[in-house]
Amino acid sequence: ILAVIVVLAAAPTFASGFGFYEQGAKASGQAGAWVARADDASANWYNPAALVNLTGREVQFGFNYLQPGGDTQFSPAAGPSAGTSIDAVSNGVTPVHFYFSQKINDRVAWGVGLNTPFGLVSEWDSPTMTPFSRRSELRTYLLNPNVAVKLGNYWSVGFGVDYMAVEIREFSYD
Repeated sequence: ILAVIVVLAAAPTFASGFGFYEQGAKASGQAGAWVARADDASANWYNPAALVNLTGREVQFGFNYLQPGGDTQFSPAAGPSAGTSIDAVSNGVTPVHFYFSQKINDRVAWGVGLNTPFGLVSEWDSPTMTPFSRRSELRTYLLNPNVAVKLGNYWSVGFGVDYMAVEIREFSYD
């Protein structure tokens, strides 16, 4: 009964508005189906246990270009700014990712990943509400070393540590 209560009490949060899911071109092209069959160095991010299935040494680097905000508009329904429209400013961001993997023997492999899983820029042309942030920029940098061990022909397990540095570059009120 307790397990049923715990499962039913869990609810999704939908709180990843600043999340980047593009951490490898091959994985992005497969729309999330990559986790189960990760077969390049980006397994550091998607499924560290898959590092034992790679061959030798692999290095992967990439970046994306995102330009959020160009077609976003905010119109308050109530308050002193009701009836006005505030346009977002379009800003380009380039999240990067770097992955390295090395197979030690047939059963053990290790790897390290460096990427930017969260970020983006939010900027508004001329906010008329107080307090209202005119511009905010969030950047994160994640370093995650991993070790994978093959337990059998179809089973492997991965262990890793995530270290994330967070930076707020600008946060201003008008």
